[in-house]
Amino acid sequence: MQELVLYHYAMSPFGEKTRAMLGYAGLSWQSVTVREMPPRPVLDILAGGYRKIPVAQLGADVFCDTRAIAREIARLSNKPELILEQQPEE
Repeated sequence: MQELVLYHYAMSPFGEKTRAMLGYAGLSWQSVTVREMPPRPVLDILAGGYRKIPVAQLGADVFCDTRAIAREIARLSNKPELILEQQPEE
C-alpha cells in the first residue's frame, strides 16, 4: 500500500491536527516540509493553485482540505471517529 504524503510546515495548527490524526490512526506517512507562505511552486502545481496547508497526497489523489484529509485517514485506518460529521453535536 502507498503511504500518504503530507505537505505541511511545523507551526501550522491544521498541520499539527493532521499529524496527530495520523499518529492516532497508526498510519505510515511521509513528510514534505514546505514554506509557510506562498509561493510554493511544486505544491501549487500539485494542488492546482490551492494555497492552504496541509495538503495530502496518496498516489494520484490529492486532498486539499483538513476535513478531506481526515476522511481519507479514517478510511485508510478504519477509524470513523476521525470524521467530524460522525461526531455528536454538543
